[in-house]
Amino acid sequence: THTHTHTHTHTHTHTHTHTHTHTHPHTHTHTHASLLSHSPPSLPLPSLSPRHLLSAPRDTCSDCQQTKKHTHGMAALDPTEDPLSSSDVDAYLRRFPKAPERFALYTWGKENIFPKLFDSGLVERLSQIVCGGRHNIGLSISGRVYTWGSGRSGQLGHGNVEDEEQPKLVESLAPYTVVQVECDGAQSAAVTECGKLFVWGWRDTEKTLTTPTLVEELAEYEVIDVAQGVYHILALVKQSDNKRRVYAWGHGNYGQLGLGDTANHNEPVHIGELDELYVTGVFATEKSSAATTRDNTVYVWGYNGGGVLGTKKY
Repeated sequence: THTHTHTHTHTHTHTHTHTHTHTHPHTHTHTHASLLSHSPPSLPLPSLSPRHLLSAPRDTCSDCQQTKKHTHGMAALDPTEDPLSSSDVDAYLRRFPKAPERFALYTWGKENIFPKLFDSGLVERLSQIVCGGRHNIGLSISGRVYTWGSGRSGQLGHGNVEDEEQPKLVESLAPYTVVQVECDGAQSAAVTECGKLFVWGWRDTEKTLTTPTLVEELAEYEVIDVAQGVYHILALVKQSDNKRRVYAWGHGNYGQLGLGDTANHNEPVHIGELDELYVTGVFATEKSSAATTRDNTVYVWGYNGGGVLGTKKY
């Protein structure tokens, strides 16, 4: 993700998300999305108090019941006023659908080899877009999750296997403030502000998950990062003692789980080899995985065909 800010009459922010073609049972397309937002000077902004500029705060997280202030880069709540409810926000967006900022979404891939304006119908700005093999996830600045594209494996999270041509709100995540979304292949994942991890979509050994489902095995920890591969997942968690651990599960046939074997694991398994490191991020592709540490070291494991891991031996 690259963000460039230039000093002009208008401020332009470009966000680019890329995924690459993979070979596996689920057909992939080369998909890209770009988010362009701007505030045209001709657009009059409503004269409202700061609390009305907040898109959709949740004053209490549903999963942990902790009281929080959710600003997500917007105007802070006035402490003398009551927090906005979701109904307040919806009414505000209906009244001022283009305020306080307009944005445009561009997509391209397969038949469309150049970026094309996509009329998404969204009235909320998106802060993150991720592209899977045949579906996309958008995360709004208010922490709401929207999905569209192919839903045949339940990867859209709407409780069915239907396709969606336009971004649609994932209703079951609406009570939460989501801070990270990830997808690849026909699988999707989301992390809430309180560190709970939800996953949905295609599964190897159980029925397809058509709605976001809490990963119970990690519920006692705070998930601070997640990486979604085509057939495996990595999760970075913080324990009660503030120590960090990395868990992996899914396909391990190329060693991408980092567990010292090539077995598949249906539940999160702790990667002990990373325990002595202060891991800051995890990353996953179809057959490979990586982790970064506080001292700017990168650790890689999994498939190394063509030297993709950046090591000499392959």
